[in-house]
Amino acid sequence: MQIIQLLPRLPRTLRRGKLVRGALALGLGQAVQGIEFDYGARACVDLHDEGARRVFLHGSFWPEFAQIVAAFMCRGGVMFDVGANFGLCSFGIVPLVPNVPFECHLFEANPAIEPVLRRSVALQPHGHFEVVSGCVTDQPGMSRFSLPDAQHWGLGLIGDAGIPVPNVILDDYVNNHRIKTVTFLKMDIEGWEPFALQGASRTLAEGRVESLFAEVSGSMLARAGVTPESLVAMMERWGFDAYFCRLRTRPENDFEYSWFSAPINDNEVHFAPVPRPVPGNLCDDILFLHQASAVADQVRRSGTGPNV
Repeated sequence: MQIIQLLPRLPRTLRRGKLVRGALALGLGQAVQGIEFDYGARACVDLHDEGARRVFLHGSFWPEFAQIVAAFMCRGGVMFDVGANFGLCSFGIVPLVPNVPFECHLFEANPAIEPVLRRSVALQPHGHFEVVSGCVTDQPGMSRFSLPDAQHWGLGLIGDAGIPVPNVILDDYVNNHRIKTVTFLKMDIEGWEPFALQGASRTLAEGRVESLFAEVSGSMLARAGVTPESLVAMMERWGFDAYFCRLRTRPENDFEYSWFSAPINDNEVHFAPVPRPVPGNLCDDILFLHQASAVADQVRRSGTGPNV
């Protein structure tokens, strides 16, 4: 066993990312390591990334999110993971949907992560996984990807500088792969969301994406000249309702929102309509539900959702 693999066995108070970095520097283990996290999910990560080191040391990524996604995917379906990074959002649901057919399409612009994702795919006991390397956007051709901070691989940016990566337009991808419905789409691409959404405009307007979970950050969206208000309005024009979403009851600091619970495939999930106007400094995750979907109808009938 490599010495680096012993570090997660230390007492919790001694597990430090600096120990992992030191072990890598001394050649006491490989950077790419297999991990087990949350509910017994398995994946590979590269320990040069700080976030990966935390999951490696503590065995936890985002357990609440895995349960939310599993609530939507518990009867099977198709998941898109746009801005997959090491794919932990996708691989994290595998133990929670053990007896249904499902597929995950993982889109990642950082080419260094692609081989790690493919190693992770080989670890999965069931499910079908597609790894797509490229920048999800609204124009064909190439984009440039850069990593401003070598310690944080999840903060990669598309811009004027960096290495060239191929563009991926979701409308074309959906049609080329003959995908009828995307059950759950997660998007976290550091402010590039408006371009990726425009590239999926036909698919979104047709109601072929039932639910879309996106990080909405006013400061990041400013890079694209977009505000949280205009992004939510764009999604509403395509037929989506906008909610904050939690697995458990409302957080203590969210009393200003109108929280209610709704059954999603027999799983209780908590929702609050996103207020209008949307705060310009918003930095939160928003769940968009297409109004033509059965899930959106159930949520609307369960509480004080938009247009109820």
